Amino acid sequence: MFSRVSTLLLLSLSVSIALVASKESSHFTLAADDWSCSPQRAEVDTNDAFYASISALKVPIPRFEGHHDYLCDSSLQDTQTWAYCLPISAQLDEDDCSGADRLDLLKPQSPQSRCRASILHLLLVDVYKELLHAGGEPALLFGTLLGAVRDEGLIPYTEDADLGFQLQDDPMPVVRRRLRAKGYHVFVDNIWRVCVAPTHPLASRLYDPELAAPIDRCTGPYLDLYPMSPDLEFPAFWTVERTQRRNASIPESKIRPYTQVKINGVKFDTVADPVDFLLEEYGASYLKPTQIGKWN
Repeated sequence: MFSRVSTLLLLSLSVSIALVASKESSHFTLAADDWSCSPQRAEVDTNDAFYASISALKVPIPRFEGHHDYLCDSSLQDTQTWAYCLPISAQLDEDDCSGADRLDLLKPQSPQSRCRASILHLLLVDVYKELLHAGGEPALLFGTLLGAVRDEGLIPYTEDADLGFQLQDDPMPVVRRRLRAKGYHVFVDNIWRVCVAPTHPLASRLYDPELAAPIDRCTGPYLDLYPMSPDLEFPAFWTVERTQRRNASIPESKIRPYTQVKINGVKFDTVADPVDFLLEEYGASYLKPTQIGKWN
């Protein structure tokens, strides 16, 4: 009798576990041996040369366990902000990371050798592309523009990347949907922000299981998106979210038509007068690098 009851209890437990795994199968898969889990990876667009290179690497899907196992649930992208960002370690050394590029991520790297600027370049290229696609007219701003003007690259010790976008065509619903499909987490924390999600094709290479999860607010790598729009009170002036200018409004001639700067040899749009923008934001010494953490 006892044996039969035990068998029935075990069978019931097995069925319950199977039902839970089945219910969540749209979000992740469970390993039968250790109860770790893997997220559902974003599909790779092999028509894109960079992502075709990722596909050729056959990077494994990451496996999360312990206090990181919540990262398997993609439904969190609808409810969480920083908590759904992939925990990533990377260095900020100015010498080692000068000229850092997303192509560096195709090579095997340790968290100690990987440059945060390489991941920021990955974010920048993909978010910029999707904003263009959605009619958001992106423009390099703040620290990302500063790096482009200084060195035609990303500042190695910066925490984030910065893009402005125009609101007229309401691009963010399209941008959010398309970036999610690529493996990014797009969320609002005062402003729109983007980070690498657990579903990204490179997630297993970037993921650091030793980091605390969820990550702290405004810890990188991530990208900030700043709305830009005509000032409704002052014709021929524009506003840019979070600008540090003495006057909140910027003459339209300083914003449009866009000009271009380079990052890693590729042209990106920016405001019509980048020198004026940087002078107002960082002062006359903007071309001279300052102590890490004190430049923006």
